[in-house]
This record gives sequence, C-alpha cells and structure tokens, in this order.
Amino acid sequence: MDAAEGSLLAPEPSVLVSIVDILFDPSALAVLLATLFGFVLPMLWIYPPVAPRPSNFLNETHSKLGLATGKLDDDETAKSASRATKKPAAPVDDKSSGRIESLWVYPVKSCQGIQVSRSRVLPAGLEFDRLFTFAQLQSPFPARAGTVVRGNGNNSDDDHDNNGNADELETWDAITQRQFPMLASLQVELWRPDLAKVRRAQKNMRADYRAERADSMSELYVVVRYPWQAAGWPGRWDWFAAKLLRGWRAEPEVEVVLPVALPAADDRRAQAATKYGRVQLGDDRNVRALDLSAELPRSLQLYLGVSNRLGVLRLDTEQVGSNMRNPLYLVNESSVAPDTAIGQADDKAPESVKQRLRANVVVHGIAAHDEKTWNQVSFKPPPSSESLLDEATFEASEHQQRGSSRGIQLMPVFDALDKADLMELTLETGMSVCVLKRGS
Repeated sequence: MDAAEGSLLAPEPSVLVSIVDILFDPSALAVLLATLFGFVLPMLWIYPPVAPRPSNFLNETHSKLGLATGKLDDDETAKSASRATKKPAAPVDDKSSGRIESLWVYPVKSCQGIQVSRSRVLPAGLEFDRLFTFAQLQSPFPARAGTVVRGNGNNSDDDHDNNGNADELETWDAITQRQFPMLASLQVELWRPDLAKVRRAQKNMRADYRAERADSMSELYVVVRYPWQAAGWPGRWDWFAAKLLRGWRAEPEVEVVLPVALPAADDRRAQAATKYGRVQLGDDRNVRALDLSAELPRSLQLYLGVSNRLGVLRLDTEQVGSNMRNPLYLVNESSVAPDTAIGQADDKAPESVKQRLRANVVVHGIAAHDEKTWNQVSFKPPPSSESLLDEATFEASEHQQRGSSRGIQLMPVFDALDKADLMELTLETGMSVCVLKRGS
C-alpha cells in the first residue's frame, strides 16, 4: 500500500481535536469571540428564545393602574420613619385638620395593593377594590382540580344553572393572610386599555385579527404574580429564561391573568360558558360569585400552602345591595406610628403601614387616635388647591371597633339614593379632612 492510499485510510480528526486547535489558534479564537459577542449574544438579547409573559402582551395595548414604584416606595418609607419619631401636631380646630396622604385599592382580597392618586367611590366601595378573592373549597375531604363538589344545601333561591334550573353551586371559604401568610407576597397589577397604545397596535394588525382582538383590547385585566421555579430541567430553563428576559437578578415567576368584566346578563352564549359558585366571606356574608378557578395553575396552591382545592372568584361589586357594600378602611399614620417603628426593625416586614394594614385611605397630620371619635367626616380640596372635586362625606361604620388602634371603617354618604348614576364620589390625595360629627 502506497502513501496515497495510506492518507485516504487515515482517520479524520475528531471534533474535539478541532475545537482544541481553534482555542490554541489566536486568529481562529478571535473570530470565534467576535462572532459570539458581536452576533450571537445580541441576537439572544433582542430576540430571546423564550415565551414572553402575559403582561408583555398586555403592555402593547394596556397601561398599569397606579403610581410608579421604586423611588416612591423609598420616599414613603423615609417620610413614615421620620414622622414616627415626631409627635404629631394637635388639630387646628375641632372640625378641620390633616389631609389624605395616600389612597390604596386591593383588587384581590388579602393580597398586595395598588397606590393611586385618585379613586372613585361607588356604593360598593372604592373602584377596583376587592374584585376577587382566593378561596378553598368546602368539602370534608381534599378535592382535586376538576372534581365537582356540590353545595351543602344552604344555597339561596337565585342559585340556578344557566338553563334556569335549580342547581346547588360549589361552596367556597375565602382565605386570608392570617390563614395563609404567603398571600401577602402575591403581586397584583390592574391593566386598563390605553387608547393611544390600542390605536398604534391596530395600525400593524390585519383586519381579521383586529376584529378578533377587539374585545380583549377593550377589557380590564388583573395580573397576579408570584415566584415559582419548577423542579428538574423545566425549572432550570425557567431560571435561564428569567435571567435572559428581565436581567441577571430576576427570578422565575408565574403570572395569572384574570378578566375583570362580568358576562352580560342578556348574553346567553357567555352565560352558558360561565361557572358560578358561592363564597363565604369572613364577615358572615355568603354571596354568589363568578368562578374563575380554571385559570389558576397547580403551583399557586402549592406556593400558598392550601391543602384543599384552591379557587378564585370574581365578586359582583356592582350590586348596590347592602350585601356587597364594602366600607373604606381609614388609617391614621399617627395612631400606628409605634407599630410602624417596631415593624421596620424586621427586614422581612412590609415597608409601609399602608401595605401591612391594607388601608384604603391613609391620613396625616391628625392627633393619635383622634379618628376614633369621628361619627361623620368629609374630604374636600384644600382652599389653595385648583381641584374642582366636590366634597365627599362619610359616616363611621356601625360595625367598627372603637377600642381598636388599627383604624376605622367609613361608609359613603350619597345625596341621591334613588338615582344609581349619581351615587358616586371621588377621593384624591391631598384632600383636607373635616370632622363633621364626633361621638364618644
């Protein structure tokens, strides 16, 4: 066998040997690094090979409700800490003192709130407040997802199926932070349609796709977010995707999107596709609500530590009846200043009294525990303000505990009780507090 035949029969160099040769070849290594950092990594950053989150899609046509977080939270914490070390000033007179420091709405009961600068007050309470509640199924045994467990026979007369026949609905118990403390870590966002974004997005849509997305672009959505990493390789991929999409410090998260709109009563097709249940609220109210439990992943039940089947129900807050009236929870910063100072000593404690006590209205500039003597109070723009808002009057709830130091409950007072369109007030940060009536 000659030399030519020997070269043909010689084994080809392995891939590993080729890579080693490239690594020890300066020119080849330079080309490899230039390709990696100049093309591959930028392409992965611009077009990451991972699925975007639902909130990324919502951001194309919607905007988040609420004030910006970050520096705002730091400023609020600093102001609260400084006020805790100072003795609050006494009221200027018997009627007028203090102002509204901040307003908060809680779209999901017992979860994190959203700070707003202005909010409408409806017969059911603040707009967008306590729209949803998490609940666990009432049953003598743990029930898996998809298992239907009928009610206990105490359902009311309005519990019928979509065909008008009497039907026992599943019964749920609303859960709170006292039972499941991890509820406090659930981040909640409310997304509203943004007309400018909608118009910009529609320009790039086909006509058929524009018509298909018309309803979704005009609806409101609540997004619930919580940290979660699955086991095994799927969890490692989630970890990599979080770093790639949101930065090196990001952690894997799961988002749950809940539609706010209720199905129209005269829409038979929508009613036929919906499911209802009865939920027992903590204040002895048993109400009929829209069951959206099918939207919840199994991981949320494991994250919260709920043993029975977890559900989420949309409360019909548009009902004017007293069964769905939610009082506004007012907290005076001066009254809870000692508690705030103690709570801030713990690194895991919430940063502000607003989040920890889930207050709707936080007032400042009022003597400690002075709010416990209020029977009727109003909020109106200060004389120096250019706001055109009307005065909003509230009465102290009959069910509040005056001995408690956690705040008071207020019920709105409307001038025209027979006209539902006029049963609306507006609150805004900076409004002055005017005490109209006091009690013991």
